[in-house]
Amino acid sequence: MRHSADFRTAATAGRIVIGMQTAVGRGLQKSALARFRELSPGVIPSLRLVSWSDPSAGLDDGTSDVAFLWLPAPSDDLDVLPIVRERRCVALPSDHPLARQERVAFADLLEEPIIALPPEAGTLRDFWIAAPERNGRPAVIGATAETPDAVFEAVASGLGVVLLSEGNAHLYSRSEVSIRPVDGLPPAVLALAWRRTDRRSLVAAFVRAVDEQLG
Repeated sequence: MRHSADFRTAATAGRIVIGMQTAVGRGLQKSALARFRELSPGVIPSLRLVSWSDPSAGLDDGTSDVAFLWLPAPSDDLDVLPIVRERRCVALPSDHPLARQERVAFADLLEEPIIALPPEAGTLRDFWIAAPERNGRPAVIGATAETPDAVFEAVASGLGVVLLSEGNAHLYSRSEVSIRPVDGLPPAVLALAWRRTDRRSLVAAFVRAVDEQLG
């Protein structure tokens, strides 16, 4: 990763680019942006949805200035501010036999085809297919997808199931897809991330704005 002195940053003096890979929701984004505008009057926030093929959501190549990411972070060169910790759920076709259960044990999902992030997502892909909890058993990949919309199209089409956070389950509900809590998995953590070497005041102001909304 290039450092702040020589990378091509997305921001100009009056603009900050906020990368994200899923909707943030959770009542956070609106309040954080309002506080950021108070701290940095005249700076225009630009929201940017980035494919999961870039697990840094634009931080790596400088096309985003800050980003909302699901941990683990893709690089040790990033600082992160954890925002929320949520249990993981499974989304599956509404006519799937497991959809009749109130909760699903992860052991019951081991043989299910799963919708995976692209290989470029690296450790993030491993987390969302729960590779560490499979004890060496390879996941059956039913399809890959680079955006949330593509994920849920794949699930609705019967190509597989997908793991997601409890908060995103509410953001991406669809009538043809059922979402159930999963037992036997550690939670997911949503965080704000920025380049450790980026000392610009507008980045610090955005981090402060989010941190203040966390109470």
